[in-house]
Amino acid sequence: PPPVAQRTLALDASPPLIGTAGQVVVEAASARVTSARSSRTCSPSAAPSSVSDAMASGLSEVREARSLSSHALMVLNDELQRISTGWHSTREEFKRRADGISAELDEQQRARASTLGELRDFQLQSQEIIRRLNPNPAGAEQAGGMRPGATADAQPSG
Repeated sequence: PPPVAQRTLALDASPPLIGTAGQVVVEAASARVTSARSSRTCSPSAAPSSVSDAMASGLSEVREARSLSSHALMVLNDELQRISTGWHSTREEFKRRADGISAELDEQQRARASTLGELRDFQLQSQEIIRRLNPNPAGAEQAGGMRPGATADAQPSG
């Protein structure tokens, strides 16, 4: 079978979820190191060549684990970069939409303010026309009980 690193590379080509690819690599490395440990036997009568073989095998396992760990970190880094890029584009799109909505609301507010100004001018003009048409204020009729012109007619002249 191919080395563990090559087997996991095929799995990492398109990770379905964040962390899955890295997890597969770490689990494969862990299984490899565990199986290597269980296959070794150490006896007190081991010859120096057995010790050096064991050391070489241990160093090889450490290198392989380090390589797998580095690969897992690269896969996770790539996934984080992809997520970060997606987040930035989503943020930019949201900002563009928010700016568009804000500009539209500002325009609507300006239009309403203009309409309100026109309505105020119309109200003032209407009030002025009503004053001209009705020379007697409404409060004076009620206060005296009669129209001011009627009281002048009712008073004796000179």
